[in-house]
Amino acid sequence: MKVRAGEPPRILITNAEERSVLASCRSLAVAGYRVSAIAFTHRAAAHHSRYCDKRLRMTDPALDAERFIDELADELRRGRYAALIPGSDRALLAISCMRERLEGITRIGLPSEEA
Repeated sequence: MKVRAGEPPRILITNAEERSVLASCRSLAVAGYRVSAIAFTHRAAAHHSRYCDKRLRMTDPALDAERFIDELADELRRGRYAALIPGSDRALLAISCMRERLEGITRIGLPSEEA
């Protein structure tokens, strides 16, 4: 992942429908990041925030984890993201189980699989 010089880093966060993710979007934006937020439903609190720079819809990993990871990898390749932040246990589990498909595209900040 390469970020263009002078461009604020972009962070991709999942579960925009969660209030905790809304708070994360606000905090990251205030810290100088551009935030893209993924929602799994039509109602996503973070998507209505001025701190969310890009709004995305993807397949819920609880319904189809493989498809979620495919969509996530595609977006990560397109978006020049500095890091990925899972916003829920279900997203974290899918990302962790299929981490080899995402590593090298962006930072995912997960401990080893053994942990």
